[in-house]
Amino acid sequence: MHDPVSYGRIHGSCHCGNIRVTFDRPDSGPAIPARACGCGLCTKHRAAWTSHPDGRFYLRIADESRVTQYRFGTKTADFHVCLTCGAIPIVICTIVGVRYAVFNVNTFDDIDRSELVETAMNFEGETTENRLARRRRNWTPEAVRSEGGDWLQKNVRLGRWVVYAIHVVAIIFASPWQVHPRASFEYFPEG
Repeated sequence: MHDPVSYGRIHGSCHCGNIRVTFDRPDSGPAIPARACGCGLCTKHRAAWTSHPDGRFYLRIADESRVTQYRFGTKTADFHVCLTCGAIPIVICTIVGVRYAVFNVNTFDDIDRSELVETAMNFEGETTENRLARRRRNWTPEAVRSEGGDWLQKNVRLGRWVVYAIHVVAIIFASPWQVHPRASFEYFPEG
């Protein structure tokens, strides 16, 4: 099936190349918005983040033993830190079984830096519920391989509303079951 959306592919990595990210971003003009978070970690690492809810990402880690996931604050996101070079190219948040990510624009390998439009952001004081809702709306969902071997966006917009509706119903009825399906996926396309 033909994908009517045109994507620009951006590659990113930590300095030593152990953590590699591919970010397929819908072509929406030459500017790439970057959010410079004001938290202590992002300020100290000079990180600025971008994402696109209609994009998709692939993550490849060459040596898992050389990566740690750092969590702080609300402990709802994993900052992937390379233990060899110290860079943080990606942050992942899992919401109802779907992995969403933001990408550190300072770890992109193949962009013209003049395309970056950085805006200062402050998320301090945001409730966990609001934070997760914002991430679900704005962060990039992971791409997965279908049974036929094609790469698909794991969470299309309609799917997001279905997942959200199930989550709301579960909260309203205080159901003892949880909607957290576990699945194993390949993280990167071949080639």
